[in-house]
Amino acid sequence: MRSLALWTFVGAALAAGCGGEGGGEGTFDTSGTVDIVGSSGSQVFAAGATGGGAPCQGVGDLGAFREHAEVIVLDADGTQVAVGMLGRGKIPEAAGAAHESPRLTPCTFEFDVSEIPASGGPFTARVDEAEVTFEQGDGAVEIRVSGDQYP
Repeated sequence: MRSLALWTFVGAALAAGCGGEGGGEGTFDTSGTVDIVGSSGSQVFAAGATGGGAPCQGVGDLGAFREHAEVIVLDADGTQVAVGMLGRGKIPEAAGAAHESPRLTPCTFEFDVSEIPASGGPFTARVDEAEVTFEQGDGAVEIRVSGDQYP
């Protein structure tokens, strides 16, 4: 059984409606990051490189967190209104070298979601099982995820 122990998502959205930068008439765009850290039930695979900026992705319980994973935005009624994708995962520069244990190595993915209808909020952004509600104009989106079981 899969479960995620910690989800923190500070909601955010950029470029107000009526054709805000990147958005069409009555839409807005949002961008942000997804930060994952392995725990006893999951790992981060750092592809042999260990320094900050090295490519990485989730494995095990965090396996859904990888480049091109969908970031789905739902409106207040639960209808899917926009989709974006995670970019390539990278070990954060601030993390320096990867930890000896891949379970403790952080991995960060950037994403953008465009053309979110401004009139449908509040909105929910979802990546795999992690989700959060946000409003247009909140700022940058940040999701932090940690697994809780070791396979």
